[in-house]
Amino acid sequence: VVSPDGNFAYVGAKTAPLSGIVSVVDLRKRKRIENIVLSQCGRGYKPTDIAISPDGSTMVLTGQVSGDALIFDLSDPMAPSLTDVVDVNPMPWHPVFSPDGKFVYFANKGSNTVTVLNMDSRTVDAVIEGNGLAQPHGAALSADGRYLFVTSNNRNGSYRPEGVSEDETDLPGTVTVIDTEKREIVKGIEVGRNATGIGTGNW
Repeated sequence: VVSPDGNFAYVGAKTAPLSGIVSVVDLRKRKRIENIVLSQCGRGYKPTDIAISPDGSTMVLTGQVSGDALIFDLSDPMAPSLTDVVDVNPMPWHPVFSPDGKFVYFANKGSNTVTVLNMDSRTVDAVIEGNGLAQPHGAALSADGRYLFVTSNNRNGSYRPEGVSEDETDLPGTVTVIDTEKREIVKGIEVGRNATGIGTGNW
């Protein structure tokens, strides 16, 4: 992920030794300037993905193995400092900040849920579940932050279209549309198999 000012990039490597690392890259000099070894922060995290707040002050990293959201202070963008570790549902995936920076949303692939993280209290504000969330993977917000779009792999058949037999294995992936104000699912869309990442435009 790239910082809002475009000066730095942060890269997670979950297959690195120990608990994984986060590399800080100075894009102005085109060189790596720091490696944060996550084992120094505690247990095995294995970073899945990273998001940065709109004002560039905070970084959230999801830990696939540990089931945690790690929150870093970016006051010094060249040396992120871990400030909070929030325990969440299993296998947190791709985080995304709300436009005002008050919330972070991400799928929990291991529990078929979506977590809403309150960035003021640094606590879980809500957990969303329902039909269509089936090994949820990617998350993206509409430009106004009103709707969250979550893709699901559905490789394990957690979601089964109406009328499809129990023996059918060629199942679609899904995009689940969530109203972020009501914190509820408003629509499910069937897409191609094993749906993974997702992005939205400025509409």
